[in-house]
Amino acid sequence: LPPTESNTAVTTVTLVPSTMQAPKSSAACCSEWLTATDGTDIFLVPKQGGTPRNLTVKLGGLNDSPSIGPNYVVFVHRVGSTSHLWIIAWDATGARELSTMQVSTPRAQPCGDWILFVSENAAKKELYAIRRDGSGLTKLSDNQQVHEPSWSLDGSYITWIEADGNVMTAHFAATQGRVNLSDVMDTVNASGISNTRYGSDASWMIYINQNQIHRVNRDGTNDVVIVQGNSGTVSAAVVGIDGLVAYQLTVGHRSTIHAYFNGKDWQVSPDDGLSYSLPTLDCTGIWLVAVQSGDAVHLVRMYAHQANTQVVRLTRVPLSCPALMPDFSADTCPKQG
Repeated sequence: LPPTESNTAVTTVTLVPSTMQAPKSSAACCSEWLTATDGTDIFLVPKQGGTPRNLTVKLGGLNDSPSIGPNYVVFVHRVGSTSHLWIIAWDATGARELSTMQVSTPRAQPCGDWILFVSENAAKKELYAIRRDGSGLTKLSDNQQVHEPSWSLDGSYITWIEADGNVMTAHFAATQGRVNLSDVMDTVNASGISNTRYGSDASWMIYINQNQIHRVNRDGTNDVVIVQGNSGTVSAAVVGIDGLVAYQLTVGHRSTIHAYFNGKDWQVSPDDGLSYSLPTLDCTGIWLVAVQSGDAVHLVRMYAHQANTQVVRLTRVPLSCPALMPDFSADTCPKQG
């Protein structure tokens, strides 16, 4: 049976502060694929363009919230009122249920075997970790309304937001299938915080609050506003391997993709009357993938470090919610059904 809270001895970690040094991230997990969804199925898409591979066509139900890991994709499989955690290999084999809990927001560990997810059983939203083989189920939070879990780009640190506005960060390590969280910090505390993402290494991060993108050190120091949303609504911010921040700016019914790097802010997507949304940065830091909306919805790629560059269409079928590995995507894709 897949692990549940009733048929598996769930480990609960004790959060112990320490003073570990944040490691540098690595692009070693770069792959030639990205994941996306059409609201019913999960697709594997060649990031240079090509025919998307439907991974879940034989599963039925609604499949969404994909997150890509080394040789596998985790996602939420919805049938009726259930929303369970599933995993499938890149070649569409080995599909199986990892947990029968009601779940949301699965996040695969870059270069690793662990998966974060939020359990939505009963009235609580708790943060859990589980290995890709279904073992090691561990509760990481303590009776909090947790949301937006995320990994650092090298998979060694995690962050999550609690109901009271606390942005929590911690070093994640596992020995013989047992999770240990250390170097735990309450990095920021403010009402309305969203979109927390580690920077190019785990020593800093970004978050959105009051329509502004902040950059802050993981110990809570040097909290500065890097992007002001004066001309529209800022959302879906992500950070690349070199520290570039890409984000979505919405004015009226149209969205554009912008980038911030070393004090400079510019529009990446062209002024062609179409909308561009939900950016995710390639692990090389050279280009990004976004959703292009006009008469149809497509995944497209653009150079991240140049303004108004040529848009290359990756798909000819309607797909959204792109995610690359390491998974830089923002948790802004709505649940289906």
